[in-house]
Amino acid sequence: MLRLVASFDELAASPVGCALAGASFVAWCATPRLTGTVHFGRRDTRDADTLTRLYGLAAHRSLRRPLRRVVDGRDLHNVDDDAWAQMSATLLAQGRPREGLFERQAVIVAPTVEGVRTSALLPAFGPNDAYRVFVDAAEAYAWADPMDGPAAHHAVEALRAEVGVTGTLVVKARAWIAAHLRQARIEPCAAALGVSPRSLQRGFTSAGQTFRGVVTAERVAAARAQLLEGDAKIESIARAVGCSSQLGVLMRRAGLGPPSRVRAARTTRGRGGAA
Repeated sequence: MLRLVASFDELAASPVGCALAGASFVAWCATPRLTGTVHFGRRDTRDADTLTRLYGLAAHRSLRRPLRRVVDGRDLHNVDDDAWAQMSATLLAQGRPREGLFERQAVIVAPTVEGVRTSALLPAFGPNDAYRVFVDAAEAYAWADPMDGPAAHHAVEALRAEVGVTGTLVVKARAWIAAHLRQARIEPCAAALGVSPRSLQRGFTSAGQTFRGVVTAERVAAARAQLLEGDAKIESIARAVGCSSQLGVLMRRAGLGPPSRVRAARTTRGRGGAA
């Protein structure tokens, strides 16, 4: 339901159905009316600017105001003074024009002293739109949007688990790989993320993965989708995903069989559905 993108600009181009991971947050947009953020770790100035820019997306042509929002602060540990000052100054300077953006806002906090502090962040920044504080995430999503909230809850929980297990760096690397399948090498990926190739490889290692393994998995997944959904020649698909001479081998290793069998399965399934 939610696809991770690699940059704010990509999210801003088409927010619905997408999510963006920062060093201490995940921002998501499930439907034209339901959006939200997940906050974790220690907030510093690296993410402060991006988070304040997210308010500007409320005016995006694909969204329908007033919006509904879920703010998940269960895993937010702290906000340093510089980040607090930067976010406060930017948001408060925008003032009254931001009011009316949200029909309702659900704020999820941990049942701790930190949770009490997190629950005060929203009114401290404004706007004065309706909000409620929850400890139970399922209740929060259901209140924010009774129709689409439960499905969004499931999708966002999957993102929370992915970020928590693999680390934000690996999440962003996977998004970059998916967008650069033909030339998915670790050096340009690391450069795009602002880290060294060695640091990026250590991130994958700590997550029990390898850069090459993730590239292979993304290529196989993309090729399978094109075989099932499109009519391009197998050779063209192989070139498009960056493995012109190895696609058959990689798909067999993944347990899918040769590309021709995957495409034949689509034909068989289509005939069964017609019957």
